[in-house]
Amino acid sequence: RGARNLSSGINAEYGDYGNGHKATSPDLIELQKDAFIAQIKHALRLKKPFVIHGRGAEMDAFEIMKAKAPKDQKIHFHCYSGSWNTACKMLEHFPNMYIGVTG
Repeated sequence: RGARNLSSGINAEYGDYGNGHKATSPDLIELQKDAFIAQIKHALRLKKPFVIHGRGAEMDAFEIMKAKAPKDQKIHFHCYSGSWNTACKMLEHFPNMYIGVTG
């Protein structure tokens, strides 16, 4: 998404990473995690902030980001529907994170 404009610096972020658990098969969930990791690595190479969509998979997304991203990474976790406790843990670990909640 937005690949045509990446070199011009127009995009403020790279992608809208999906890591939701709508998949019912464990194999599909693992495939989603692998794709999420690849997207994170690509965004880091481009030095772009993350825009995360992980409804229903907040803890998985958090664990992957903790393992793959620096603590000062800029992150917008939108459509957040997880627990207050998980949100607090994410914000404590990633001080440059913003969380958008679903109304």
